[in-house]
Amino acid sequence: MRFPVGILRRCHPVRCIRFGLVLIFAVVLITSLWQYATSNSKQHGRSREDDVQDQSDDDHPHSKSLRHNHRPNHVKSSLVADGRDKADRGVQSQLDYIGSHLDVRYTVVGNEGGKYFVDVTLSNGGQTPIEPCCWAIYLYHTKFLDIYFFNSGIPLRMSNERRHVEENTDGITFTLEHVNGYTFRLQPTNRFVGLEPGEQVVLRLGGGGWAVSRSEVIPNWYVANDYSLSEPRLLLSTAGEELKFVGDFDPSKRWSRSDDDVCVPFTPDDRYARNKVHDLGSDAGGIIPTPLSIQFKKDAKKLRLRGNSWMVLYTPGLENEAQYIQEKLNISALKSTEISRSIGKAQCRTNAITLHLSDKMPSTVVSESLEKYVLVVGAKKDCISIFGPSAAGVFRGVASLLSLASRGEDGASTLPGVIVVDAPRYPYRGVMVDVVRHFHTKEELLQLMRAMAVYKLNKLHLHLADDEGWRLEIPGLDELTKFGGVRGHAFRELSHILSLLGSGPFTNSSGSGFYTVNDYREILQFAKSHHVEIIPEFDMPGHSHAAIKSMEARYARLMAAGDETEAMRYLLSDLADRSSYLSGQFYRDSAINPCIESSYRFVEYVVREVKNLHKDILPLKVFHFGGDEVPQEAYSGSPACAEFLRSHKKLSSSKDLKAYFVRRAAMIVARYGLTPMGWEDAFTMSNGMTVSVEELQSKEVISQAWYNTWESGLAHRAYQYANAGYKVVLSPTTHFYYDNPQEPDPEDWGLHWATRYINTKRSFNFMPESIYDSIDYDFWGRAISKTDLCNFNRIECVPLRIPENVLGIEAVMWSELIRTPGRMDWMLWPRLLALAERSWHRASWETIELLSKRLIVRKEDWMSFSNAVGYKELRRLEELGVNYYLPRPGARLRNGKLWVNTAFPGLVVQVSNDAGHTWNDYDETVKYSGHLLLATRSHDGMRRSVPVALDA
Repeated sequence: MRFPVGILRRCHPVRCIRFGLVLIFAVVLITSLWQYATSNSKQHGRSREDDVQDQSDDDHPHSKSLRHNHRPNHVKSSLVADGRDKADRGVQSQLDYIGSHLDVRYTVVGNEGGKYFVDVTLSNGGQTPIEPCCWAIYLYHTKFLDIYFFNSGIPLRMSNERRHVEENTDGITFTLEHVNGYTFRLQPTNRFVGLEPGEQVVLRLGGGGWAVSRSEVIPNWYVANDYSLSEPRLLLSTAGEELKFVGDFDPSKRWSRSDDDVCVPFTPDDRYARNKVHDLGSDAGGIIPTPLSIQFKKDAKKLRLRGNSWMVLYTPGLENEAQYIQEKLNISALKSTEISRSIGKAQCRTNAITLHLSDKMPSTVVSESLEKYVLVVGAKKDCISIFGPSAAGVFRGVASLLSLASRGEDGASTLPGVIVVDAPRYPYRGVMVDVVRHFHTKEELLQLMRAMAVYKLNKLHLHLADDEGWRLEIPGLDELTKFGGVRGHAFRELSHILSLLGSGPFTNSSGSGFYTVNDYREILQFAKSHHVEIIPEFDMPGHSHAAIKSMEARYARLMAAGDETEAMRYLLSDLADRSSYLSGQFYRDSAINPCIESSYRFVEYVVREVKNLHKDILPLKVFHFGGDEVPQEAYSGSPACAEFLRSHKKLSSSKDLKAYFVRRAAMIVARYGLTPMGWEDAFTMSNGMTVSVEELQSKEVISQAWYNTWESGLAHRAYQYANAGYKVVLSPTTHFYYDNPQEPDPEDWGLHWATRYINTKRSFNFMPESIYDSIDYDFWGRAISKTDLCNFNRIECVPLRIPENVLGIEAVMWSELIRTPGRMDWMLWPRLLALAERSWHRASWETIELLSKRLIVRKEDWMSFSNAVGYKELRRLEELGVNYYLPRPGARLRNGKLWVNTAFPGLVVQVSNDAGHTWNDYDETVKYSGHLLLATRSHDGMRRSVPVALDA
């Protein structure tokens, strides 16, 4: 080993002596440990590194091999054992200290030329030196870090920087390694001399893309030693959701993606102009989503509903709906079989809510939907009647009744006299929740469905398997959840998935968790009672790192038991594969091998077991197998695939194997009587052509259309699939990807790879039957229109020829940055109200051809909608316990007077003139001065928006 002479040139004599002693002691201990490990590995057939990894999982066959070693026949040297113990204690003490006292500061320097530049400052905030040896920092990054430049010493700097702090003649003090996925490892080299108390080192990192917001910096970095029995330690300076270790984004170079970027943070004045809508002073008594027809009685009489004097009458088959309304209005329920099924004889009994089934609907309702209904509130007769062709329809009518009811202080509900005749625009009105990147509990899903039912949303798409985990127990394949459902420090992933996306070093974070069979059945039961269909997704063949590693763990277990046949049965990887690739999420091993039959046995096993979980509660109808984002080089180095291609001449190269897998998977799903569903690129071949529905051998196939960044030229694929016979669910990234921010601000939470921001109004403006009329902004925020792109053939604008093949709309929420229940609510609501509106109700302005007139009518519609949200729906969400997003207020100073507004009239703005210590509701009669903070307050007074600064 070459001695690090650079250290002697740089360090203080006292520090050099201390470091020299530590180095000599470390060499002696490492030599002893190596001798011990070599002796031990001969008996166990394993290397020391194998043994020291993942020791926290006692179920792993090798997890106790060092902590509780099997004693050999001869007596081990007590000197070696003592040396090992002392070394481990010394390492642990060092990790404890670094975890508590290493202060990390992450500062975005800027973005330039398609690259980002950040400085990571490491400071010793304690009273003891941090030694240079035997530790590594694990960090997470959603943008790939340029390892080559960092490790080569080539300076990473922007054009306006003269010199970077780490450019020196002594060489590189840290090395950077990509572990897998979004996880990286930063280690000191032998040129790093440690940190004295108060000292710091600044490391310049960078890569392709841009860094423009606080939330994309992932917290919970940690320090570890991978070659001892020590436990890793969280770097406390990086812990928590507040992200205090991330620097400010004040200069424009820190929040601007490029010189072309016109998405600038809104000023208070900008926001005031954008928020400008007529304040009606109330919700105007409407329903969200807007019904097909609503007629209020001309008289002003209101119906008062007191629980102790009313009852619910219902026909057989509506017990669930009767119980639901009983709980919501706190009234008694009485079953009745005497209610006629004929609309002409509909019962309206005094002080009774009548629920009954009827196939006969008013002639104005031409919909074939089973969710249609009629609601009649007879204020004069003090009676209510709800009927429809199915329990689902009656349930939607109940939701409308509850929307119209306003509860007074005495507990009585007041209702206007009204007739509502209603039917949904689309049968599919959904939301996808990613429970893999970060696990979201059963209780969170029940809470979400409770709110979904209020707004007539009927599909909950659960993303249950991805690279970062497997979240549903599959009986008989225990490793999928015992291994794939757990994340923690695991450099070589021997007992669980490595730590990813801020899940930290331990296995008790949001990175770990899964639904047991009982959990899932409880979710299904709750969904059934709220008329929500559960659509499970297990993404494959790409996005399958967790499944692949889980089945490799199963393979290792069974091979160790001597059962090779069973070990191979569900293996998802070619063990001789030497393919070299990185997925879009930076994984080297994320693609299930389509050339081995065990992959298809696995798919069939999962489909069969999931169908069995559903069968006696909520029968499974749709199985979503993902099918997206498979790297084209994923199988180029697989011997199994080379042999497979030789025997399948119709496949020209390994790039065609993804489409082959999709065909096989879809046919398996169809064979079980289920409808296969996948992301749109699942059904796109390597040559860009669409896989025909006939090839998939299923009555129906659902394509989830998502990638529509306007200038990409791919927005037409949604209609292209519909015209080709696919059923299509619209999930355009520009309007319904709710993991994106709600403002183009560095302090607003969310990713921004698809679009810079999506607010509620943008979702509201979407036109599903004419998606090109939804064109609003390009990727960089410049205003564009259908005329700009379609009329000049800049993109292909395929018309929708078979509109009945569009099933509906689904919002998508990926959870890379969603680590807490409150954050999930924050990202989904109130944007989901706009999705509910567009998927249930076809607005009159959508059919207006003349753009200027359409915009006028749309503005009026938004006025009604935004007032209803602000005055009523946000209060209802609070009653449900939903921590919805609070938009920041707009503010304008004119002639010394302060004017404020919010995106949703009815929300209150508060003002602080003492840096946020005290807050008071805005008063237009007060003349404000000085440095002010403004924030939007929730109705219950429990929460405020991100504050806005203003000098008056």
